[in-house]
Amino acid sequence: MMWTLPDISNNNNIFGKLSRFGGGLAEPIGKLAIGAAVIGLLACTGNGEHDNDFNSFAASGSAYCPQLYQKGVLGLDFNPAYLHVDAYDDGSGRRRDGLTITSFYNAFVVPGQNPPIDFFERDLVARISNLDSIDFDRFDAEGDVEELTDLAPGLPKTVWPNEVVRAPDGVFPFEAVVLPQGFHPALLQGRLTAINLDDPQRTEYVIHQSTQDYSTGFTFPGDPNNSPRFYHRVLFLDMDGDGLKDIVAVRSGFRVVPSVYPPFSELVYFKNPGTAIKADQAWDEVVLYGGPAAEFLGPDIYLDAFDFEGDDVPEIVATHFFSGAPAVPGQPPP
Repeated sequence: MMWTLPDISNNNNIFGKLSRFGGGLAEPIGKLAIGAAVIGLLACTGNGEHDNDFNSFAASGSAYCPQLYQKGVLGLDFNPAYLHVDAYDDGSGRRRDGLTITSFYNAFVVPGQNPPIDFFERDLVARISNLDSIDFDRFDAEGDVEELTDLAPGLPKTVWPNEVVRAPDGVFPFEAVVLPQGFHPALLQGRLTAINLDDPQRTEYVIHQSTQDYSTGFTFPGDPNNSPRFYHRVLFLDMDGDGLKDIVAVRSGFRVVPSVYPPFSELVYFKNPGTAIKADQAWDEVVLYGGPAAEFLGPDIYLDAFDFEGDDVPEIVATHFFSGAPAVPGQPPP
């Protein structure tokens, strides 16, 4: 267990918000609330009564209600979005549970300005490398949180990072996190990259960089100069039997502004280059499902894998957010 449960008999069962905007530029600090729960089986009202009447549970509802308490709040210099618990190398050959955190759209309102928003922090990925070492009373956002992205001089490249995870051993010849990036309201097109954690400079490796030509307006699907894509999540599977885990993802190209791009989504994988990997060389991509066969409305936001047939070959299940219901890729569009 990562967190122990202290005496909560006198606690008011308060669980803090996961994140919130700061009150303005003077206090642009997000908050990450760490809570713990005694897991229950039934949802309960405030007075301990069952919200649902299940005949199999005749006992008092309070015996099954989750009891939440606030373990602590970590003040951050950015608004946290996605997070993921990952086991990181600690430099001595051991693994420590850490927390990978993403942040995007760190905005605040500026009355009278057009548009009426400004930003107090760029999009970024950060981590707390050892959760067991956290001291809530002495937590220091600058000293205890390590930013992983855009450390090199120049304009930031990270765009709306979503579910960032540490890659399993063997995917890269170094310890790495993989960054699915982008979303349709973002000003810049999405991308898929990795960060080399063995490198003190945290060098970024490009897996896929999409394109966006703002001057062309509405164009056709597959236009090589105007093919924005965004990624939310990746899987690590050996798709071609070469013994290396490839990166599997779903992606969408739907854009609202600043120029209109038609809905476009597909299931793809990126072939692991092995020892031939280069920081500035994108991986070869293979489209598994999408394009005309899917009426340009393949899976787009989320995916997972499960061996439905029990034959040791996992199937991929993915969501069609812009086109309908969840589906197994390759089946008729919903």
